[in-house]
Amino acid sequence: MDPVPPSEQNQPAQPPYWAPGPYPSTPAPNTFPFYTQYQLAPRPNPSNAGIIALSILVALALGIGCVAGAYAYLGGSALLSPGGGWKTVASYDDSAIKSGLTFDTPVFSASGPWRFQWSCASDDSTHLFDWFGVSVKDENGRDVDPQAENRTCSSQTNWLSGTVTESQGGNFYLAIDAATKWKITIEAR
Repeated sequence: MDPVPPSEQNQPAQPPYWAPGPYPSTPAPNTFPFYTQYQLAPRPNPSNAGIIALSILVALALGIGCVAGAYAYLGGSALLSPGGGWKTVASYDDSAIKSGLTFDTPVFSASGPWRFQWSCASDDSTHLFDWFGVSVKDENGRDVDPQAENRTCSSQTNWLSGTVTESQGGNFYLAIDAATKWKITIEAR
């Protein structure tokens, strides 16, 4: 055991983490963990409460207005029904062509937006590329959308498909020109 130096022989024992004295009679203010000062959060200004309540009401009214507008635009129950409320008007396929490569659908009426869903595929493996075209015409034969759809359907792929939406209502028919297998479904709201 090592001898204790004479300067430390008569000293009281102190824990190693205390600094040697002298100690103040009271701790200094704002020193941890004694006398930590806490600040209170500022109280809300009563005049801001009215502004906040008004902002919440305006946001709710705008949200309700947007939902009601979408509901009316989509035709009432369209938000609740799958497919957005589209109803099938007619369906046709390549068996409707009796001779040649063209087919005109009968005239149909739409009171608002309408669409047609199409699909096509090459009719045999010897034709690598067969065309499929659809024009929208009004009841008097005038072009409304002369190239609504214009595709090349390949025998190297499965059926191609898509949807064309027309925004105006009226009386229309589709003029189909195709050298391929095809299917069309006309839908309206």
